[in-house]
Amino acid sequence: MASRREALTLALAVLVGGGAALAAAGPAGADGSGPLAFRATAEAAAVRMTMTVANGPGTNDPIDVPGPISHAGVNSLGSSSAFASFPYPGDAGVTVPGLLPAVVPGAPSVPPYPFYAKSEYPIAPKAGQAAGAVNLSAESTQTASKATGSAGPQGDGPGSMSSEASVAEVGESAVATSKAVVAAFVAGPLMLGRVVSTASVTLLADGTLQRKTSLELSGVRIGDQTVGLSSNGFTVPGAGVPFPAGAQDQLRSALAGGGMTVEFLPERQTDDGVVSAGMRIRQERDMPNGHDALTWVIGQATASAVGGASGASEGSHDTSTETALGDGREGRRAWAS
Repeated sequence: MASRREALTLALAVLVGGGAALAAAGPAGADGSGPLAFRATAEAAAVRMTMTVANGPGTNDPIDVPGPISHAGVNSLGSSSAFASFPYPGDAGVTVPGLLPAVVPGAPSVPPYPFYAKSEYPIAPKAGQAAGAVNLSAESTQTASKATGSAGPQGDGPGSMSSEASVAEVGESAVATSKAVVAAFVAGPLMLGRVVSTASVTLLADGTLQRKTSLELSGVRIGDQTVGLSSNGFTVPGAGVPFPAGAQDQLRSALAGGGMTVEFLPERQTDDGVVSAGMRIRQERDMPNGHDALTWVIGQATASAVGGASGASEGSHDTSTETALGDGREGRRAWAS
C-alpha cells in the first residue's frame, strides 16, 4: 500500500500538472519532506496607460498599453519562461500573427511582433531585442527565469522607465520578485520625480508565503508644492502626515484645473501573492469628437507562488492547491482590476 506521503505527492502532481509526474525540483527537506512542488510568477510594468476616446471606432477604449512589461514564471514540473515587451499588445497581439497562415488558408506569412523578447527553457534559453531607446531581454534555466525591459535614456535617468521580474527555486523555497521604476513623469500640473515599486513572495517548504512590497515616491509636485501621497491623501513629504483639509482641497483644485485626479492604490494581498501599492492618474480632456481621458497606473508590481514540499503536513498550506491550476497570469489580472 502506498504511503501517505506518496499519495500526497501524486495528488499534487495531478493538480499542478494535469497528471504529469512531478519532476525532481530540489533536494529533500532536512526534516525528511519530499521535493518542493510549486508554481510561481512575477510581473511588473513601469506604466500602464489607457486612452478612452469618446465615439471611437468600435470601442471607447482603443488604447490599453502596459510597458515596459516584464514577466517570469517557473514551476517544479520543468516549465520555465520569461518575456519582456514594450509596447505590449497583449497575448493575442504577440501570438496571433504567427498563427494566421495555419488558421486562414492562403493568408500571407506575418513577421513576429518585433518589440517582444521571450525565453523558454530548453527551447530558447536567451532572447533579446533592442531598438532605439527600447531594450528587452529574457533568460531561462531549468529552475529560474528573469526578464528585464527599459525605455528612454540609458540607466534610470529622467524620462526613463524600466521593469524586471524573476522567479527562482532557491534551496527548499521558491522566490518571485518584481520591480518597476519610472523617472520624471509629467502630466499637466503633476510631476513625479521618481517612483519605484517592488513585490516579492517566498514560498517555504511547508507551503507558507512570505510577502513583501514597497513603494517609493520622491520629487512629487503639484504646481510649486512638493507632496507625498498615501491612503490618507496628500501628505507632508518625508513625514507622512496628511495636509489639513483646506490644503488638500487646494491641491485637488490645482489638479482639477488641468482636468486631473490622483488616487493612491494601496498594497493588496491575493490568495497566492501580493500586489504592491501604486497610483492612478486620470486626465480628462474636451476634444472636438467628445470627452476623452487618459489614465495611467504607476507601480503595482506583482508576485505569486503556490505549492509546498510533497511531504508537507496536510492543511499547512496558506492557499488551496487548486490555485495551482492557474495559467500564470495572476499578476496581470491583479493590476488590471
